Formats: sequence, C-alpha cells, structure tokens
Amino acid sequence: MTQPAKNYGPIQTFLAGAAITANKAVKLSAANTVVHTTAITDDVAGVALQTVASGEYVDVQTMGKAKVRTSAAVNAMAQVMPTAAGDGECSTAAGATAKSFGIANSASGGIDGEVVEVLLRLGVNTPANT
Repeated sequence: MTQPAKNYGPIQTFLAGAAITANKAVKLSAANTVVHTTAITDDVAGVALQTVASGEYVDVQTMGKAKVRTSAAVNAMAQVMPTAAGDGECSTAAGATAKSFGIANSASGGIDGEVVEVLLRLGVNTPANT
C-alpha cells in the first residue's frame, strides 16, 4: 500500500502500529507510526480520524477542533488528558503529571465512549486541571 500524501498541515498520515479506533488520541510509537495513548503522561500526537487495522495508514488530526471519545464525564472548558486505560480515550481527571492535550469545547454525560469536541493544544503539556 502506498502512503497517502497527507504529511503537511492539520491532518497527517501515519502508519498504525496497532489497531486504531476513530476519535481516539494517538501517540508516536516509532518513526511515522502511531498507537493509542496508554498513560496520562503520554505526549499526544493527535486524534485518529478513522478506524484502521495494524499496518494500515491512518489520518491523524493535529490542529483545530477534534471529536474525541471520553471515558467519563467531561465538562465544557475543562482540560482533557489521555486516560491510563490504554485505549486512547480522554478524561478530565487532575494530576500533577497528567499532560493536557486540549480544552473541551462541549460536555459529555459520562457515558464511556461518548464523543466531545476538543480544541487541540498539542505540545503544551501542562498539568491537567491542577
């Protein structure tokens, strides 16, 4: 399979190092390769835009507003971070080592897997909601 030419701008194309689910946060696991985030301290590379199998290419949103799955209730205007469950979902639980990757632009009702809109702030890495 030839890699699509989305390598500049807010949408980047990466190789999936494992199965990837749409609307979940991903991190780099190797050069040009992403997997779901697995810890609150992970540096988020972006949010997957589609579901793909391991070894396929996945488009990843790296800027702007993204739709992200939650693992718990999220309040609008709260900082979001990866969850520790290893599934790429986000939450707003606070922690001194938790790395925020965006601000929730909408709220969720607390249903696992519910989607909220997040304004991405990748690379800021401030402690989430401390």
